[in-house]
Amino acid sequence: MVKNKVLVLCVDRDDDLGVKANVRGPIIGRDAVLNAAEKLGLADPSDSDVNAIFRAVQLYDELKSKGEKVEVAVITGSGKLGIESDRRINEQLENVLEKFDADEVIFVSDGASDEQVLPLINRKVPAVYLERVIVNQAAKLESTYFVIYNFVRHMINDARYSRMFLGMPAVALIFYATFGSAAIRLIIGFLGIYLFLKGFQLEENVAHVINVIMDSARKMRISLFLYLTSITLFIVGIVTGVSGVESANPIGILQSILTFLNASIYTFGISAMAWCIGAYIDKKIRKITALLGIEIMIIALTFLTDVLAELMLTNQLTLTNIGKAIVIVGLMLTLAVIVNSFGKKKRRGLNVLQ
Repeated sequence: MVKNKVLVLCVDRDDDLGVKANVRGPIIGRDAVLNAAEKLGLADPSDSDVNAIFRAVQLYDELKSKGEKVEVAVITGSGKLGIESDRRINEQLENVLEKFDADEVIFVSDGASDEQVLPLINRKVPAVYLERVIVNQAAKLESTYFVIYNFVRHMINDARYSRMFLGMPAVALIFYATFGSAAIRLIIGFLGIYLFLKGFQLEENVAHVINVIMDSARKMRISLFLYLTSITLFIVGIVTGVSGVESANPIGILQSILTFLNASIYTFGISAMAWCIGAYIDKKIRKITALLGIEIMIIALTFLTDVLAELMLTNQLTLTNIGKAIVIVGLMLTLAVIVNSFGKKKRRGLNVLQ
């Protein structure tokens, strides 16, 4: 049976050998590796790479004594962890494999950092065994360090993380610097909106609204004015509702909600109507009858909400008053259905004539 050629490989990803001991990789052969370990040990006895290199030599000796075809090597990266470091490791690994055509690798590591290059090694030659050498409980410390390191790196470089962990705190600081202590309510409000959108997974809806506005702006349509008017009215509605609650001093959550709706519902209704008109101009709503039906429904729901909120706040929520409101809203909704049906019949008539 032909024995595989085994390479016992130690990786110094942050190039402590070069920085501290002035030893350049790749280092191939037992004597050269031992010499490098001694130099690094004299330069910095506390460096964990020293133990990993000695363990690599020990494994080499064990395999050699069993008659294995084995070689030991150390490859080094760069103090700048990342692309530059891994490129050097890749180049040095190719250099080692040119001199010793290994069939498999035994990888000796001193912790989480060096093990990040395992996929790179596996692409060239399979790593059949991982030996981690840890001294004086350094494992937990190093693992924790790299969890924090990777999190910070993603937080800065990944747009998904940076928006949350850098963008939102930045907005909060700007608000606080601009408005002082009054900004605390704004910050809490924006945080509440963000959590609301995340919790109910409404990000795509918000993105769609933004895309509609941007598309209208690029094409310089009049619908842009209606969209901006709608958003402005929506914000005004929120401010009006909050002002109404503050001035009324309601008791309990239910009264606060009813007071908010009573003060702002018509503004919200007009905002919705303006947005629908903009959508009609952009041909998102294709027929005038459909637009009229939607507008009537918005008016009906706005009226019903206002009446019910008013009746509950004034303790006049009787069956008679509720009945009157329902009848009026029912007539308006019926009108909306008739208008919409008229549009469909007109379209069918045109199809028959054609």
